[in-house]
Amino acid sequence: MSENEFSIQMSRSAVSCLLHRIGLTPQHPARRAIERQAAAVENWKNNEFHKIKELAEKNGAKIYFLDEAGVRTDYHTGTTWSLGGLTPIIPSTGGRYRINMIVAITNEGELYF
Repeated sequence: MSENEFSIQMSRSAVSCLLHRIGLTPQHPARRAIERQAAAVENWKNNEFHKIKELAEKNGAKIYFLDEAGVRTDYHTGTTWSLGGLTPIIPSTGGRYRINMIVAITNEGELYF
């Protein structure tokens, strides 16, 4: 559909207002792995985890959920405005640093880094 098809011209802000009026909002889409198996996830949450939880309680053990994240100082994202042919320059160090972090949380809310 286009302006030529319907002979209607609207600004971006007018389109935005119309979309808001019908209940739409701008959102970042959630990402889901195409390999995800919803039935297997539900089975783990409803069956397997309960078995693990019972075993941990029986043995006086804690259950930890662990995740890892990495951060680098040389990753650049975003854009800015400039006159054509005049690329903006942002002064920065040539050094590259990184940090990896592992965090674990228990099902009771205890947090460990």
